[in-house]
Formats: sequence, C-alpha cells, structure tokens
Amino acid sequence: MKQTVKVNSRNITFEKEKTSSYQKANFSACTCEGCSAFRKAIESNKELSAYLEQFGIDYNFPDEVFWYDMGEDDALYYESDGYYGVCGFFDGDEFSFEKYGVTISFLKNAMLPVERDGEYFYISIKGDFPPASDDL
Repeated sequence: MKQTVKVNSRNITFEKEKTSSYQKANFSACTCEGCSAFRKAIESNKELSAYLEQFGIDYNFPDEVFWYDMGEDDALYYESDGYYGVCGFFDGDEFSFEKYGVTISFLKNAMLPVERDGEYFYISIKGDFPPASDDL
C-alpha cells in the first residue's frame, strides 16, 4: 500500500512493506569496522532509526555504506555515508537537510553496486561516527 508524506515541502510516496521485504531479502549486515560503527551510531540515535523505520527501512541493512577513517591525533572516527533504497518516488529535485545530528539526503539516483527495478529512491545518512568497539 502506497503512503504519501511531506518532507521539506515535497511529497514522498513510498511502499513501506515492499521496501522492508526487499531489504530483508537482498541485504545482510556487513561486519567490517566502518559498517559496524555506522550501524552502532544509527542504533544509538533512536530518533533517526525511528525516522528511517517510517519508510520501512531497517538501519541494519543499508544498500551500501561508504566510510573513511578520519583518525587524527590517535583518535579514530569514521565519516560515513549510508544509502537505503526505498520503493517509491518523490516530486521535485533531490534535497538534503540536517536533522538528528546527521545530514539526510533524498536522492533519485546513486552510484551503487545494486540493481533495482521499478520506482525507487535513496535516503542517504551522512555523519561522523566513533568506532563500533571501544578497544581500538
């Protein structure tokens, strides 16, 4: 069932159940340090994980996460950009905004190693995150 919500004055139409089913059938949680840090950061940000859930997204299963070790002065943290595919579409141009301590972008296209059929768009989450484990 399609739902429509307004985000930054744009109509976002999506299928929550179809998004959730596709994600669970096609993705698994990567266990590398960068992806683990990304998941841990999203998990600890309850407002952000709830925001993603309204679109049918389980934060544990991004389509792709790009991360960079931004360690300085022996401190380790990651700049990450995680992409989640959503079955649906939105009107107007792509857009971004700051909320929940991260940058959230709604993208019509992304250069990802994932092939999709039908109507879809991406929600990208970008932020700086500490490592997933404290013993690094």
